Amino acid sequence: MKHRTPRLLGALFLAIALASATFSGAVAKPAPLTPGGENLSPAFVTPGGLAAFHVFATNTGGSNIAQLYLTGPAAYGVYASEATYTPASGSPISINSACPQTGQLLCTFGALRPGDRVDVTVALTLTGSGTASANFTWSTTGFVTGGNKSHGDAFSTPFSVALANGDQAGSFVWNSNQSDFSNDTNISNSNKQSTSMSVNVTRGPVDLSDGPGTFICQGLDGQTCPTTFFGQPSNLDVNNGEVFAQPFRVVITMYRPGVNASQVHGVYHQYTDGTGNHESNIQTTCPATGTPTSECYVATKLGSQNLQIVVWLFHNGRINGW
Repeated sequence: MKHRTPRLLGALFLAIALASATFSGAVAKPAPLTPGGENLSPAFVTPGGLAAFHVFATNTGGSNIAQLYLTGPAAYGVYASEATYTPASGSPISINSACPQTGQLLCTFGALRPGDRVDVTVALTLTGSGTASANFTWSTTGFVTGGNKSHGDAFSTPFSVALANGDQAGSFVWNSNQSDFSNDTNISNSNKQSTSMSVNVTRGPVDLSDGPGTFICQGLDGQTCPTTFFGQPSNLDVNNGEVFAQPFRVVITMYRPGVNASQVHGVYHQYTDGTGNHESNIQTTCPATGTPTSECYVATKLGSQNLQIVVWLFHNGRINGW
């Protein structure tokens, strides 16, 4: 027995090694799916407004993926969605019926052949405060409520979006009827200023903000900086800094700024376009009737000590009355 023990131990170690090799060889490789995405949302979204995302996945392997699904966050309902399928050699094909237009995003695509790609653009209605988390999961098996216990692979693409406070407002614009944006309009000693604007944009982000801060004039483009500013700076971003052919309307309402309408000299404007950073001094008064076709402003007294300035702009950026 003393001579046979080493042989038994050797046989046992060999059996374990063979079993381990067999087990490791049986582990399946992940599905050959390469996901990606981009956050199309503005810098912050007003609760009840829209955040938008573009997510996509490509079969980068040499065999079919038998079933492909996409699941969005359960906390936020779909406002609208679009989906396309692009064959390895061919043009994109609309498959909007693969994804819902309400409720949670749960898309079903069927088989994805080698080289094929699926794209989904979706707008979600956000709620809550602080930061919203939106996770999109591609799955080769599907969504099972109460937990996914089936075999397959899952690929997650997470995003986060800041939710606006009282000095901010923002939303992704999906339809042309979404044109008016405003932060807290109840001006008071604790909310010195309100900013609103009306824009003509579709499929793009819009956000605005104001609040305590200093407008720092740089005197670009040969402009002479005003000696004094009043009110708070207002920050505007429409469709990622688009330059517009027709001006859009911005309304600034101030709580007791210490300035009468007759004492307003104009609106100083900082902006960026394709040629760099610029400043302009808008001092032209808007016409009494009709829609302006050039940059201009008008100041109006509200109540005993409040003030409203309406300004029309071709550019986004930062503005302040002086």
